[in-house]
Amino acid sequence: ALDQIDDQELLYDIALHDNLKDIQFQAAQRIEDLEKLKTLDKQHGKNNKRLRQLLKERLDHIQQRQQLEDQITHLCAEAETLGKTKTWEQDKTRMRVLQQSWQPLAKQASVEQQTRFQTALDDFQQRLQQHEQHEQRVRPLREARQEILAASTRLLKQLQDAPEVYTLESLDTELSTLHRRWSQQESLPSPEQEQLEKQWQAAYERLRHLRTSLADDLQAIEKLTQLAEKADSLRRQDKPVQSKLVLSLQSDWTNSKRPHGLRSVLAELEQSFHRSMD
Repeated sequence: ALDQIDDQELLYDIALHDNLKDIQFQAAQRIEDLEKLKTLDKQHGKNNKRLRQLLKERLDHIQQRQQLEDQITHLCAEAETLGKTKTWEQDKTRMRVLQQSWQPLAKQASVEQQTRFQTALDDFQQRLQQHEQHEQRVRPLREARQEILAASTRLLKQLQDAPEVYTLESLDTELSTLHRRWSQQESLPSPEQEQLEKQWQAAYERLRHLRTSLADDLQAIEKLTQLAEKADSLRRQDKPVQSKLVLSLQSDWTNSKRPHGLRSVLAELEQSFHRSMD
């Protein structure tokens, strides 16, 4: 008779009140409501091991199904985040990992879940293709500007470490060349172009500042060189040297401006001048 009954409330009433364990168990097998099964377990579980085992199996099945649903939902959500952070190479790897994780779950997913997952992958692959086409076009432009920035960085370091290798003429030529190369490059899409422009302007301003400092230093070196040459000329002359010339020369040397950089050049001039003066 139980096989003919579909009414959940009636099945529950039979399982709850019938005294036969087998009837309790068979009626409980047809019940879908987990809370009703828990109530039956409290009522008969101690004396009806089959009924208790039934509840345990139902709970395990529900828990496994919930875990499966959570995994499927998580994979769908992860697939929908692909490409959102613009980390394209990392997301290409993530996509392959997601596909491998999805494969054993695909048959257990609903049609809606399968559609959701596949739609997310298709959307990502479409945007990835657009990104790669974009990168193929702009990569040479980016590399050209980055090379100019690298050249400006090298020039900055050279001016900081050994400015004496430059004259104003040679430095101005390099600065002009860098500026011309930068202005002739095709622009990248914003905001990347704006970011590179900020880097370039900062580097170029720093170079101009060092150029001004070098000009002041070279002017100071030129004055000191003239004094050192004058001292050497006095040292080499055959006739006696007048003391007032020595004192005047020493005063000029002492009061002359010293360069902030060009330390090695300054050291050589000081040695040369003091040898002559001695």
